[in-house]
Amino acid sequence: MPLAGFGFLVLTQTIRYVLARNPALAEYQYARGLYPYLRHGLDGLSTLLPFPGVLFLPTLLLGYLGWLFFRPKPILRKGRIVFDLLGALYFLFHLLWGFHYFRQPIDHQWPMRASSFTALALEAESNMTTRELLAIRGRLGSPEEGLPLPSLQLPERERDRRLRENLESWLLGHHQPLVAKVRVRTALPKGFFLHFSTAGMYFPFSGEGNADPGLHPLQLLPVIAHEMAHGYGFADEGTCNFLAYVCHHQDEDPRIAYPATLAYWRYLVSNLRRFAPDRHRELLATLPNGLSADLEAMALWTDRYPDWFPGMQARVYDAYLKRQGITEGVRNYDKVIGLVMAYRAAADFIRKDRSSPK
Repeated sequence: MPLAGFGFLVLTQTIRYVLARNPALAEYQYARGLYPYLRHGLDGLSTLLPFPGVLFLPTLLLGYLGWLFFRPKPILRKGRIVFDLLGALYFLFHLLWGFHYFRQPIDHQWPMRASSFTALALEAESNMTTRELLAIRGRLGSPEEGLPLPSLQLPERERDRRLRENLESWLLGHHQPLVAKVRVRTALPKGFFLHFSTAGMYFPFSGEGNADPGLHPLQLLPVIAHEMAHGYGFADEGTCNFLAYVCHHQDEDPRIAYPATLAYWRYLVSNLRRFAPDRHRELLATLPNGLSADLEAMALWTDRYPDWFPGMQARVYDAYLKRQGITEGVRNYDKVIGLVMAYRAAADFIRKDRSSPK
């Protein structure tokens, strides 16, 4: 088929243009309409693959390109085949998942929407979450003073089942679509993502999330929860961080609740350093020795996997997110804070509205 790649490119860009200007169309016709059906097919593919699709499918593609390169065909014909293939992959990326970038933001269904926050509000949120975090840590027992917690990892099947149940329960309770059973793989070489300053990745072509098994045990669970949220149809990073926290921080098992809360707390502390550096120093100076030991253990663990290309991942991914319409780029991860604050404000508003006399 002549110029098939160009046709795929034009088709994809046309759909992007329409959906970007009609978020309700992306929400109800794609995310809640077509995607759940696609998701079932992706689950079937994920079950059939003996190892992560993020390894298998690119290897297959590179093998085909290598075979094509050595075939006795004219160079222009080879170039057209590659262009057609890239166009088809660009379309498939969007069809299988990428159009979620244009759906309605999750907080548009709440009475309150996420917005910028003041340093005072950030400090209050940090103090409240610190208390929550320490209370959960207390339920995990008391290792020797000043030592980090031992490994908290649950068996893989139990961990994934609980994360999926928590996520689906929250989504069902908030009128969000449920889409089959997203799988998150950790069967990768340690450092596969970490050496590129990345913890995990959702791979649309196999419908699987992936988390680097080299992550510290306290970091692995929230990354798995984040990638699982991507598979349920949420593209922007702040929303997936939000779901990784709000769906799991109240889990009755502190082995789930503590890592989920700790991940959110670290975003708060990082932003507190930018907005209120004096308060940031005070907070860190007054942390109990146990929590400080956990943070130090995580930092030392991460040092095992130095970045092979310092700064490259942030620049590339920032450009990618902006290309997808996320104007703040990698700062989108920090949107989790505004979403949590808006969600709590919305819950308070609903609670007061229901309790007020009619």
